[in-house]
Amino acid sequence: MILLGLILIVLALGAGGFLFLGTSALDPIELIVLNRTYEMSPWALVVAGVIATTLLWWGWALVRMGTRRRVRRSREAKEAARQAELDRAAQEKENQAKWERQLRERERQVRESEERQRGQRVVTGESRPVADGAGHRADAPPPPPQQSGL
Repeated sequence: MILLGLILIVLALGAGGFLFLGTSALDPIELIVLNRTYEMSPWALVVAGVIATTLLWWGWALVRMGTRRRVRRSREAKEAARQAELDRAAQEKENQAKWERQLRERERQVRESEERQRGQRVVTGESRPVADGAGHRADAPPPPPQQSGL
């Protein structure tokens, strides 16, 4: 590649020298631009053409670079938005699972609490008949003494 580049540079310099020698003997050329007359040698016209072509290609390259940059940024922005949406959906799914776990845990706690309360009612409900069967109640006054007929 370097060798090819050097060969092209030598060819360009040779073509420039050939044009300079070929146009130096010619008379100046009159150019009328915006109602003004300019006289330029053919060599100056060649150089002006080269400069204009170079500016055209630089401008074209800058437009392409800017377009590519804008397309790249647009793609990156779309990708970032898509990734943010995926992250948001994953976070929402994670939060949903967390809320469901919390709800199941609260329901389990409520069931356990209700079972404990039922168990306490069963225990207190069964102990009353046993105490009543013995004829004593802790909260009732003792029965009056019986009088004998003797």
